[in-house]
Amino acid sequence: MYNVFEIDDYIVAIGFTESGATNKNYNFKICQVVAIGVDELFVKSSNSYSERWFRVPKKICQKVDLNINFENYRFARLQPVVGNMVMELDVSFSAYTSRVGILMEIIHSPGSKTKAKVLHGEEMLTVNYDDLMLMEVK
Repeated sequence: MYNVFEIDDYIVAIGFTESGATNKNYNFKICQVVAIGVDELFVKSSNSYSERWFRVPKKICQKVDLNINFENYRFARLQPVVGNMVMELDVSFSAYTSRVGILMEIIHSPGSKTKAKVLHGEEMLTVNYDDLMLMEVK
């Protein structure tokens, strides 16, 4: 069964690129519904300079709520504090790695980014505080 769509709803239309590889490269486009058919929608792209309408199957569409008050999200992030379980995301040119641990210290040093000491298993690592995501509150 499809989502129930209404005129002016915002949707994400999902496409992909087929190749010989086992992984598909997905493409996403945020659109606004302008007409509703039995199993298709006419939509207009919301992120293009011109108002181009096109037809998409309902099967590849997901409704999204873009009526978000972004002012509420600006300060909504809970900051990790000592004792919390955190996940560190380490991004390099060739890979992403993540580690979960316990935040042991927060290091505020003038003129430097805030650092954190995180206990990962039995290893204590110093990482950028901004690279931490709160996983569990103590």
